[in-house]
Amino acid sequence: MVNENKEDNYATKSQQNKNKSSDTLASAAFLTCVAAGAGIFTFASTLASARKTDPNMFSKGQIPPAPSAETGVQLAIRALKWGTFYAFGGCGLFFYGVWKMSGANDMHEFRMKIGSLLPRLTPTVHKSRTEFEGLTDLMTYLATDYSGQTSKTKITNESTSSTDEIPKN
Repeated sequence: MVNENKEDNYATKSQQNKNKSSDTLASAAFLTCVAAGAGIFTFASTLASARKTDPNMFSKGQIPPAPSAETGVQLAIRALKWGTFYAFGGCGLFFYGVWKMSGANDMHEFRMKIGSLLPRLTPTVHKSRTEFEGLTDLMTYLATDYSGQTSKTKITNESTSSTDEIPKN
């Protein structure tokens, strides 16, 4: 049995917390960069699509119709700025309010408090298949009902039992 003193144990836990914190910051930075890149790419592709669809109207949107008027592009950029501000500000304010109302001091405590408020999800055991060899196997499984007969087989059996059959020549 290893006998460590409290200072060594505290130093080890402190180092683990620093590593966990730096991993969390790196993950957050990565996801932020991916989201920003996706947003910029989407905006640029939409702008390029609008320019490609009708170049004359696009160029007219860049020139103000009157000396004191605002161009369409300037109006769109201003609307995008305010929309982004309201979206980030509103969500940030909402999330900060939830955080403060929970009374949590760190993320682990917040997760535990919110987890105690939400209902428990119990895993269910499925009796049905979840893995298939291919698309044909999946489609056969989906077309088969629980009795083991396919829907075509049931229709054929029902149609042969009726008395209004057309005689075959």
